[in-house]
Amino acid sequence: MSATLDDSPEQHLWKFSEHRITQLCIDPSACRLQTWSLNASLEIRIGVPFQLALADGSSRDIDPEAHEQVAPLLTLMGRELLQLTVTRAGSLDVRFSDGTTLAVDSHPRYEAFEVIGAGALEGMQYHASRGGGSPWRNL
Repeated sequence: MSATLDDSPEQHLWKFSEHRITQLCIDPSACRLQTWSLNASLEIRIGVPFQLALADGSSRDIDPEAHEQVAPLLTLMGRELLQLTVTRAGSLDVRFSDGTTLAVDSHPRYEAFEVIGAGALEGMQYHASRGGGSPWRNL
């Protein structure tokens, strides 16, 4: 598993190699996706409604609190994570090997997402605050 970061004042763009979704967790108010290996892991937690664009061209609005809407996320199990983009405005875009994408925008009342890396990705951390704004610490 490897990852590279291309950061600018407006966005952080991560590119991954050999990172596959190994766990999907649904709790009462959020969805979590995780990649895991012996040397690195990455967790993406989404706590607000978001868009899932599938490889076949269809798209779905998914509300993590509406559990009947999260079934399409099951298609991500085992899928390779290629790219993750976090913007200063507080949005998240995640791209997978089959062309599927997740898009999460900031929310005025709720924390939209959180990304946490461990192992070789230690220090990778983003937290989307209520109302938007930079999800990373001031550089």
